[in-house]
This record gives sequence, structure tokens and C-alpha cells, in this order.
Amino acid sequence: MAELDDADIIAITREITNIKYITPDDKKRIIKEFEELIRSEKKYLKVDDKFAYELLNKSLTKTQAKEIYKKVTGLDPFLPFDYLSGIENEQLWALIRNENVQTLLVIYGYLTKEQKNMFFLC
Repeated sequence: MAELDDADIIAITREITNIKYITPDDKKRIIKEFEELIRSEKKYLKVDDKFAYELLNKSLTKTQAKEIYKKVTGLDPFLPFDYLSGIENEQLWALIRNENVQTLLVIYGYLTKEQKNMFFLC
């Protein structure tokens, strides 16, 4: 595990603590598989929100995948900048005030009405 970064070690440790009981043979097999994965030269994909949505989308209908993803993450996978709707106006302005006009115009279309009003007050 020395080859892993802290975030990966923490994630693995959390998963291990969720396991209540395994047989000694399972323990040996799991450790062997884990060591093989760590030593493997293969590249693995980063598992993130996008991966989770793609997995849901392949397993379920698009509508079901979108609904479940939105329930879990609070974000709409088809709406760019959806996460901005939950940011306070002052924080949003601090993040985007130095952007060029073209970027601001793209972002503007996805803001809430209150956030759009803030745009003209700042």
C-alpha cells in the first residue's frame, strides 16, 4: 500500500472497516488479489461521479439513471454548471469575477434568477 496516495489508502480502509466477517481463505484470497492489483502495470480508470453516471446509464434506462444520479449527487448530469445553483452569491462572484466576457456569458445562462441579478449589482 506504500505505492498508493493517502486518499486511496483512506478509501480502502473505509471499505475494509465495513466488512464484518470473512473466512481465513477469503482473507488470503483478497490480500493476494489486492497485491496483484497494486503490482499490476495496467492503468485503471478513476472512479468518480461521471463513472457512476455512466454505470447507471448502462444498467438502467436513461430516465432512471438520471433520477438516481440526481438523488445521490444533487446534480443534473445534463445541466452544465448545475452545481453553481448551490453556491452563495458572494462566493460565486469571487470565483468568476476575473473570467473573460465570453466565459461569463456561458456561465450566465445557467445561473438562477437571483444569481443573475447579482451579476449586475457587482
